[in-house]
Amino acid sequence: QAGDVANLDGSGSVFAVSSVDAPLSERCRQLDLHPSGPLWGAGELPSAGAVRALEERVAAGEALLAEGLTRAGLQQERRALRARVGDCTWSLEGDVLRLRFRLTRGAYATAVLHELIDGAFAQSVPDVDTDQ
Repeated sequence: QAGDVANLDGSGSVFAVSSVDAPLSERCRQLDLHPSGPLWGAGELPSAGAVRALEERVAAGEALLAEGLTRAGLQQERRALRARVGDCTWSLEGDVLRLRFRLTRGAYATAVLHELIDGAFAQSVPDVDTDQ
């Protein structure tokens, strides 16, 4: 959306989005561009309008953390809010699931694994009557 900051896949390069047109939408659909979010620190947010207001509200809600990051000398940076996962394969060997995949620069395998298994191992816990 206008005011957002786009991240070029795999490069870490970012640019302000002044308006959304068909070519930009297609690049997002093709995973060449990603929306980004702030890594808080000193300096000016590159976002604008409603996007900037949202980012500032989130930082205000975590004011102690945001101020600490700034005092620690960190500078404003951006991180892609999604990641391209490529060459994904899996195999099951006994009770071991082996996953292999490629990620672009700046993406973390732990984040991909979290998305894959979040809730997959949740067990239902029966209600316990504590009055007995």
